[in-house]
Amino acid sequence: MFLTGNQTDEFIIKTFFPNLTPSVGPVTLPTDIIEQEDKYIVAVDIPGVDEKDIKIELLSDHLHISAERKLSVDSERWGGKGKVAVRVRDVDQEKISAKFKNGTLSVELPKAGKIRRTIAINSL
Repeated sequence: MFLTGNQTDEFIIKTFFPNLTPSVGPVTLPTDIIEQEDKYIVAVDIPGVDEKDIKIELLSDHLHISAERKLSVDSERWGGKGKVAVRVRDVDQEKISAKFKNGTLSVELPKAGKIRRTIAINSL
């Protein structure tokens, strides 16, 4: 089988970079959600993406993570966009933190402390 220049480029990209597609729309990023006693951890695999191309937003009770990978092949722009949305409840929104290392984004969501109090009954 012989391929022309553009066909070869396309074949190589599809064979060796199956998750790399022309920028046509976002895909769902591979995500693990781990619950620990005091926090949740959202781990997202985003290999080949620069930290500056990752966006993390907390909108109300939804954590939105998006990323964009850029790559140039024979003056055609190839890349990928990915996203994930996670509903977050009962977390301390002020203490959410994120780390990006070796292509994995880890977002830690500390659980909010449970409030317990005694309610007094007022006599009429």
